Amino acid sequence: MSLLDALSERYESPREFYRATYKYTACGPSVGLLVQGRGWLWCDRLQDLGSFDDMRSRRETVEAVAVSSIVEGTDAEVPAIEATWEEIQADPWASIDAIVDEVDREARSIWDDTHGCDACAEHWREEFGHEGIEAGCPVWSECPVCEGHGIAL
Repeated sequence: MSLLDALSERYESPREFYRATYKYTACGPSVGLLVQGRGWLWCDRLQDLGSFDDMRSRRETVEAVAVSSIVEGTDAEVPAIEATWEEIQADPWASIDAIVDEVDREARSIWDDTHGCDACAEHWREEFGHEGIEAGCPVWSECPVCEGHGIAL
């Protein structure tokens, strides 16, 4: 078995793997594959590979997978977490899911630290007596306005 084989157990193409990961993960992560002879291809560029069957017919191999994320409204990003087949072959999907979860957790943490709404800011001013807290503050998990989800900046 190879990384390409593992990915093709769930998806027909690299782009489908990326789109599903993006769609069903809160942070909307970027997904990249290191393809022998092509280097790293990320997100929509994965469509250049066609299907996994196309890749097999061209004798291409996937050497590693990586996941990263930007955080909307900030200059912050979650650096790519990369894994080679050798690192994840014992349980590839548990390993890939763990990488996606780690990136999502880190992105959520950055979001929660920076995307509080005006009501969140008012709560923190009252809670801690700080006058300088404004929107862009931490999200208050019990906020009646943003319901603990924060706002897009």
